[in-house]
Amino acid sequence: YSELRPSSNEYYGTYYKNRYGDLSGLSAFRLMRHYLINGRQEGRIATDVIDRTPIDIKPYLFDATIYGSANQDVKNAYNNNTTKLESHWTNVGIKEGRVASLVFDAKYYLEKYPDIKNAYGNDYQKAYNHFVNIGIYEGKQGSRFFDPKYYLEKYPELEEIYGKNYSKALEHFI
Repeated sequence: YSELRPSSNEYYGTYYKNRYGDLSGLSAFRLMRHYLINGRQEGRIATDVIDRTPIDIKPYLFDATIYGSANQDVKNAYNNNTTKLESHWTNVGIKEGRVASLVFDAKYYLEKYPDIKNAYGNDYQKAYNHFVNIGIYEGKQGSRFFDPKYYLEKYPELEEIYGKNYSKALEHFI
């Protein structure tokens, strides 16, 4: 540790020291001690290693502003109450195939992938579940506005970081 080299996926002394100016005067031992006692609790990042673990994309599939703008009837009923808009989308909107984000449109998804449409018909809830649980991890395009394969191909530096982790590409896009 005294040379501040990477010692795990979580800790890289040189990176930690250079990222936070207030730590520049600490010895290697005190720097590591600071991270263990304070830095982790403060949410400081001590490595430049990118976690490629696929993520849950559901939080990125709803945007209250988009949902309200695309669905005037719902906006009129709930005004700008984000909680009510999200509740409506979760309980009704998904099943009706309503658009709530730039990255997923159930109607588009079913039209783009005939095999999925053959399996689910116009069941937008099942299309949503397929995209969330399978489609994104296969790099399927959930809307006309975001194609994860194209996104990573267009930006090779992101593909270098994320590999073929399409859920991370979606997170980066949002």
